[in-house]
Amino acid sequence: MQLAYKYKDRTRDILDYTKSHPRSSLAEIGRQFSVSREWVRKVLRREGIDQRARYTLWDWVLCEYCRKYFLAPKSEISRGRKFCSRPCAYSFRRITHRVARRCEVCKKTFLVPRYYLKLGKGKLCSRKCRTLYVQELRRRSLLKVHHTA
Repeated sequence: MQLAYKYKDRTRDILDYTKSHPRSSLAEIGRQFSVSREWVRKVLRREGIDQRARYTLWDWVLCEYCRKYFLAPKSEISRGRKFCSRPCAYSFRRITHRVARRCEVCKKTFLVPRYYLKLGKGKLCSRKCRTLYVQELRRRSLLKVHHTA
């Protein structure tokens, strides 16, 4: 019976110490109470305290792509971190950096990366339309050659 009380008492002391010293590492807390770092982690987890969230250097951020909250270091947030993972960042970039264009041959609407427009590309939606476009250009250039002669 005495052992169970000590266990609860020690757990309560660890929780109180963690709240009063938020920047203390798990190892420091363990040394303070003569227990292992892993034991402190289990106590905090059992009480529903996230180890990363206890530090003031972390904060919750809303992912701009999947709209879920995630924990990120404040240093990364200040540098502009907006996504929970690389796949979310790549997907967001793929969607937002594309522009709707209309194919010059079949008049179908398609998406083109913005940098294609700077290169003078993004006029045709497929290889089939490109083939038809090139054939039409060749036909026109041959007609012009025959008319001038």
